Amino acid sequence: MTENLLNHPLISSRYFYPVRESFAKVFWVKNGEFKLSCFYHHKASNPVTILFFHGNGESCADYLEDFFDEIKKLKVNFFIAEYRGYGLSDGEASLFGIFEDLKLFAEALKCNFNQLIVMGRSIGSIFALEFVKQYPLTAGLILESSVSQPYQRLLNYVNTKELGCSEAELKEACDKYLDHFQKIISFYGHTLVLHCQNDDIVDIQHGNELYEWANDPKRARFFERGHHNNIMFVNKIEYYSAINEMIRIIESHNTPTKKTRNRFFPYFWR
Repeated sequence: MTENLLNHPLISSRYFYPVRESFAKVFWVKNGEFKLSCFYHHKASNPVTILFFHGNGESCADYLEDFFDEIKKLKVNFFIAEYRGYGLSDGEASLFGIFEDLKLFAEALKCNFNQLIVMGRSIGSIFALEFVKQYPLTAGLILESSVSQPYQRLLNYVNTKELGCSEAELKEACDKYLDHFQKIISFYGHTLVLHCQNDDIVDIQHGNELYEWANDPKRARFFERGHHNNIMFVNKIEYYSAINEMIRIIESHNTPTKKTRNRFFPYFWR
């Protein structure tokens, strides 16, 4: 019942804003006849990989110019996950449809989780947090302009009367499947929270809560300049510097000459 409630057509149609765009060198992720139009830049000389979940009203194609140019400078593998119904992907966007696709992305990457950083921007944070729940040995988690309490966000798009349920039933469904507090406190890798203090779409309170809930080692950058949709442009140096710092720490943990640390008692990331 609760899963079906969150897959309600009204939630899918109002919460998601699919963008249909094409681009060169599509990396197809397939499940039988089902295809997702992802992007994969594989730099074999560096084992660290960033798996990126983009925001709403966006697609892979939006990240193949300025953003990708900056990521290439960091010398990592870079995978952009595409959602059902977005880009050239088959299907229609839905929360649980995308949750099911996380396994496909993990299999497509064929990388070690101790070399993987998962990054979610805005609505992409929902999928990044679900990914580290399913794969808790992931090395790093980056949450940019992210949502801490999806239940409150859903109420901005639908009401329980339309869904044919009570507030208690919707809250129960969100607590069962979209409990970001439980997901992040169960993650023991490196966490980085990036958020604008004047975010006009996802209030800074969400970023503050996610940072507060996260385990060490963790770091946050709360930017005075910018808003939800230009955070990475107006804070360019600081934004990519923070990502680069996480990459280098994870690289150092995977250097063969260094003693392996117990992931469940990590040192503090200062």
